[in-house]
Amino acid sequence: MKNTQYKVVLIRHAESDKNIKKIHGGKGEKLTERGVQQTIELSQQLNQCLDCNNLNLITSSSFHTNATAAILAQQLGITVGKPIIFRPLNLGVADGLSEQELTQRYPEVQRLFEKWRAREIDIKQLKVPQMEPYLDFWQRGLDIIANLPKDRDSLLVCSNSLMILLANIMLGNHPVNTDRYKHITIRNCGLIAFDTQDFCSFTLNEQLTTVDIDH
Repeated sequence: MKNTQYKVVLIRHAESDKNIKKIHGGKGEKLTERGVQQTIELSQQLNQCLDCNNLNLITSSSFHTNATAAILAQQLGITVGKPIIFRPLNLGVADGLSEQELTQRYPEVQRLFEKWRAREIDIKQLKVPQMEPYLDFWQRGLDIIANLPKDRDSLLVCSNSLMILLANIMLGNHPVNTDRYKHITIRNCGLIAFDTQDFCSFTLNEQLTTVDIDH
């Protein structure tokens, strides 16, 4: 059995109107002109470091992640695959609300999100009313990774919550066994890349990663 090493590259979607409006979760919105240009520039970078003839590209279900993946696919000359459920975290009462709306309706939840983004709390302490249980979300992430093809590199275009989830899984930050499943600040079109041989253990690829990872 050959010990071939593959890459799993997590990509946060390009800038969208949702980012401008500072909306939590939701179904997503169209990319801005800047977001389209970010994606084109990213595709040029990826074309130089990945074998596009043997590349798996999948995207989460949000509108802006699909739009980002569509541009990447066109620029790289590949198609977007059809994964199993690849859905962002349901944020309960906060889902689809802007920061301003959340502050007006649920100020205590907005303060909790601010603590989350400041890395003062981990996922267990992010207790938002009606939010999807974090262990259910964790299992969805495990299923996504388990169903990646084992014979090629993979690009996963993610919402923010999914990218943080998958990065924490591959870094080994289990929400029950550690308190290290925390927020990661990721710019639009930011990359977190991992190397793997067996798709069970992963090593951070620091050359491709453009995000500051506390590991």
